[in-house]
Amino acid sequence: MAVPISLQTYPANLDTGIPIGISVDLIFDRGIDLSTGRHSVVLYGDDYDQTSGPDQAMWIDQDTGSNPYFLRSPGFKGLVELTAVVTYVDLDSGPTYTEVDPGVITSEADEAAYGVAGVGHKLTLTPRESLAPDIQYRLHVLGEANGISSRTVFDTVPDGGNASTTGLITVYGGYDGAQGTDSVVIEITDSGDIGVAKYRWYYTGLGAGSAVTGKLTARRFRRLADGLQIRFQGSGFVSGDTFVVGVEAPERMIAPFVVDFTTNDGSYTTAPASPSTPAVCSPPASVLPPAPGAITAVSPLAVVEMIPENGSYYNSLDTRTITVIFTEDVDPATITDTSVRVYRYPVSGVYNGQRDVQELEKILSVSGDTLTIDI
Repeated sequence: MAVPISLQTYPANLDTGIPIGISVDLIFDRGIDLSTGRHSVVLYGDDYDQTSGPDQAMWIDQDTGSNPYFLRSPGFKGLVELTAVVTYVDLDSGPTYTEVDPGVITSEADEAAYGVAGVGHKLTLTPRESLAPDIQYRLHVLGEANGISSRTVFDTVPDGGNASTTGLITVYGGYDGAQGTDSVVIEITDSGDIGVAKYRWYYTGLGAGSAVTGKLTARRFRRLADGLQIRFQGSGFVSGDTFVVGVEAPERMIAPFVVDFTTNDGSYTTAPASPSTPAVCSPPASVLPPAPGAITAVSPLAVVEMIPENGSYYNSLDTRTITVIFTEDVDPATITDTSVRVYRYPVSGVYNGQRDVQELEKILSVSGDTLTIDI
């Protein structure tokens, strides 16, 4: 096995003019583990706070004098939530990187063979909401002990003698077991559709005598062990059907790195010529139409008054109505359960990463420039 190496990023370090609707791409020379890829990256903007704690105290490690725990500070607000997808790409097709189908990958040897053939992995990180305009963002990509690792869970291979024609099994997760290179065997013990059929499973290296038995098939993810999860699809599982999936111990990326990039003003979507070199993006020659939802009015809609007032306290426990008055009449079609949300927070705020947040049910009504929210 070999550790994954980062070949390229988009945006590249120090890029400016990045569109606010981007996804961040990290290109690696070999297969990486989706679970570590998702959990080993941190993206944040300028709305973060490295010093806040109780009474604005700084979270300091007394041994080093540094502040390594700011991501867990209760005042940290700049963290960008990301979804992650891993795909195989043609390394010769950069910077856009055409996706390819490598077929069935059963082991690290298969991964290495495709790497020699010019196939790599692209980790695509998509923010759950668009980035803010004119903001410098920083992406931390972790390596070493807790960082991105090589692929640890490979494709499931059904036994050639299986009687089932539509029953499928997929094993997910990141393998962290002590067996090293091994394979997981899943064998159907009771025939039937999902929810009726039962199975047993064991590591090849530990033998069938170590099998966990009497497990019921399910369409939802079910935990096996050592970071592995299993999911069943299709129907018509037959007793004796066997599926095998290879697992290998993770090899961690050695060197962590940081990527800084700055978004544009949000009015255009042409990307820079990165990721090969830092580049400054200019607006396109032709004027692009405004993005959906973009503000085009000379004087954007604004809030004039709120009842209760923003930030007020000692409000009556019987308060059941919130009134919002805008600078002009509001389009009722834009007032929906998605565009207007009301949350309940504890009066003590957020501390030690713990908070009790609940979205409240509401009734929305609009009259001219006034929005009324009944809760």
